Amino acid sequence: MKNSNYENFKKEVKENYPIRKNSTLSQLNIDFEDVTNGNGSISIEGVKLSLSSSAFKSLLKTLNITDNFMIKFTDIFGVNSRNQLVKVIKNKMSTNRDMKVAIYISPSTKRVVAINDASKPYVSPEFYFNMVENVISDHNLDISNMSISSEGNVQVSTLKNNWGFDIPDLKDESFHTGVIITTGPTDDLAVDPYILRLICENGMVGPRRLEMGPRLMENNVEAINTFMNEIKQLGDTSLKFQGIFSERVGVMNKTLASYNEMLKIREMVSDKVSDIRDARVEAVLDRFFPINEVKSMYREKDINLDTLTSRHWKNTKTNMTTWELLNSFTDVASHDYGMGIGENAKNDLRKQSGLFMFKPHFDTEFLV
Repeated sequence: MKNSNYENFKKEVKENYPIRKNSTLSQLNIDFEDVTNGNGSISIEGVKLSLSSSAFKSLLKTLNITDNFMIKFTDIFGVNSRNQLVKVIKNKMSTNRDMKVAIYISPSTKRVVAINDASKPYVSPEFYFNMVENVISDHNLDISNMSISSEGNVQVSTLKNNWGFDIPDLKDESFHTGVIITTGPTDDLAVDPYILRLICENGMVGPRRLEMGPRLMENNVEAINTFMNEIKQLGDTSLKFQGIFSERVGVMNKTLASYNEMLKIREMVSDKVSDIRDARVEAVLDRFFPINEVKSMYREKDINLDTLTSRHWKNTKTNMTTWELLNSFTDVASHDYGMGIGENAKNDLRKQSGLFMFKPHFDTEFLV
């Protein structure tokens, strides 16, 4: 594969890929009260390293402290309940003290970026890039984007020209599919479906929840062989995803987005902006996610949305369909509108757009 950008990217990944160290929970010396770092710090071989937010979140996941638990926990103790949460974490670590974990350290930032169950397969950069090159060669794919996040998660996005398709109910629309190949401390080694809307070149990642693409979940020969065999069937996987995608577009075209959905997606985007104080940013956000227009529409009906709760907002229809909202989302996640959103942040937004499209149901989907 003769591609100077790709070769430079390989070099960058190999220089910045996190180092893995194995331990047990009982051996972890985590100082959650470290005032110099909000997520705490850890001492490894006499060296003090800070925990990144992704390391803290991955530790919660490793300890089986789920999102549902955190929602209920926050409802009881409030958002500023760190002391109580630390007690829960320490209790879980004590109960599972012999559990083997893998600690990932960024060689560039000298921070711990993940603490995972040691059974999660470790994929070296060499193995990953060999797989990427085999997938590209076997399926005649073109690289469209490459990135490595601050946590060391690596992603190569690809497209294939003859994996294109149309949706009958959408006029003047055309789509191409490809795959996104990921790995990293907080990412699976996975090959996930990818959709590119050709009219405005908006990209969107097929969500992992669908389990459409091959993924390596265990570190043994049988699992690796199964994974590699599934990669050979990517063409079939792409066709299946096209069918599911087309059906979902039909639903979205008939469903109005809620104020809650518009507000949350707008907040996801604004969180990635480098300087939210820039007045031009607000203008761009209003263009794609017109919450002020929605507020004004309801004020004319003597309803002040600012005084209502998120439960009300979920039942509040806007004038945008969920498909139009999705396209606004993928648009800002695929183009530069002067908001200072970096490439890694855009990649994350494209993943979130896939999750939005394939969430169990939309807020207003079953309203009469």
